[in-house]
Amino acid sequence: MSYPYICIAGIDIESFQSLKMGSCLRGKRSVELRPMLLNNQKWNIDNHGLINLYDTYDLEGSFDSQDNSKEDFNTYSYKISKKTYAIENLIYDFQKIHHEHKDCCHIIDNTYEFLFRKPKSVLPFSKLQQSLWSYKGRINNINLKGKQWRGDFHIEAWGGERSYIKDLPITDIRFYDIKNNFQPKKKEDIKKIFSFDKFNNINGLISLGLSREFKRRRWLQINTIHPKELFLKEYFWCHLCYSEVIDYRKNKPKPNFPEFRCSSENCNQGNGFPWSSWNPKEFG
Repeated sequence: MSYPYICIAGIDIESFQSLKMGSCLRGKRSVELRPMLLNNQKWNIDNHGLINLYDTYDLEGSFDSQDNSKEDFNTYSYKISKKTYAIENLIYDFQKIHHEHKDCCHIIDNTYEFLFRKPKSVLPFSKLQQSLWSYKGRINNINLKGKQWRGDFHIEAWGGERSYIKDLPITDIRFYDIKNNFQPKKKEDIKKIFSFDKFNNINGLISLGLSREFKRRRWLQINTIHPKELFLKEYFWCHLCYSEVIDYRKNKPKPNFPEFRCSSENCNQGNGFPWSSWNPKEFG
């Protein structure tokens, strides 16, 4: 990322919603998306001011990659979508999708290579692979090297595995001054946007991925930090089927109704009822 050019990555909402509803991904598509402009043009922040973080867009184009990334989408045209999507439960939606589709879809291809081998760069792909991922985790040791912010990534994969990758570049645009040629912001200004906990961590949903080919390699980086504050809705998920658990503590239909009930009528707890009434502390 160098002024005035930026890289864009996001979620294919249609595929994401289909996965949430139980449908599988078609072919080798990915739930992540990297919109590309035709003829190797770059996204110019001065010319494409319509692009904003967390907006939803209708894209016209096709999946086609010059470096074998599953997520590359050649964009002919785009516009702000009339549809809106709540993002408050995005972390839990990712977890639910992983739980329900880990054995039938290619949503975690090539993931564990980066979780446990922890390479900071790889050679260009020779076959189609994923190059973008999103995980629950935290960033600490945020420090400035020259004109680039960097940090250590503590990753919590959706299957429960944990890992740690040290000293990755942070390319989140909010760490840089758009009006001043993308010069790095002061840490005091970054703390006005992101909440740091008492251990100096930023917690949330972390999007990371491999850059386009540079110096004959592809480089791992933290693309976007989606802070925990975005997901403030009190949300409980079923530990057996990962569907949302409805909180009835304040509006029980009848006195003996459970305080918490799984929203999935197909969730079989082994007791003949599609619900659970666990203690709130048991929910994540």
